[in-house]
Amino acid sequence: MSQDDWKEKTRDWIKRDEGIKTKIYKDSEGFLSIGWGRNLESKGIRISEAILMFENDFSDCLRDLSQFSWFNDQHLQICVSILEL
Repeated sequence: MSQDDWKEKTRDWIKRDEGIKTKIYKDSEGFLSIGWGRNLESKGIRISEAILMFENDFSDCLRDLSQFSWFNDQHLQICVSILEL
């Protein structure tokens, strides 16, 4: 088995064994975790992961607010204030 095959099989096994959880939970040792067993207490998240989450949240907010016709006609400062809520 090549190293790439071994990595892929191991990755798949861990994902199946852990199961994905999209909300924070306490793992079997009592640590706050998310995803496929990411220990948030000791590892936290990378800056790139925080940026990705922020961009996703920002896009979700813009999508939700753009449903209101009045939002798109507002001055920039009003839009920023609403988005910061």
